[in-house]
Amino acid sequence: MNFAGGHHNSVSGGLRNTAKGIASSILGGSRNIVDGNIDAIVGGMNNTVHSKGGIVIGGLKNKVTKNGLYATVVGGDSREATGETDTV
Repeated sequence: MNFAGGHHNSVSGGLRNTAKGIASSILGGSRNIVDGNIDAIVGGMNNTVHSKGGIVIGGLKNKVTKNGLYATVVGGDSREATGETDTV
């Protein structure tokens, strides 16, 4: 089961994904979590985004931290974007 709480969030497909905050999306994957604003996760598993404007594109256990404003993680395993506008 997926969960989309908050305002204007969406979860499209996948399993056990959670979107909180405002205007965030998860497109497929499993056990992904977005809880900031204007965030996105596109597939993958166990990825998290906690910032504003953060994006994770696939992979496993990747993270955009709270300080990673507008940061991006592109695939991989256990990668982390911690600074503003980081791309990992």
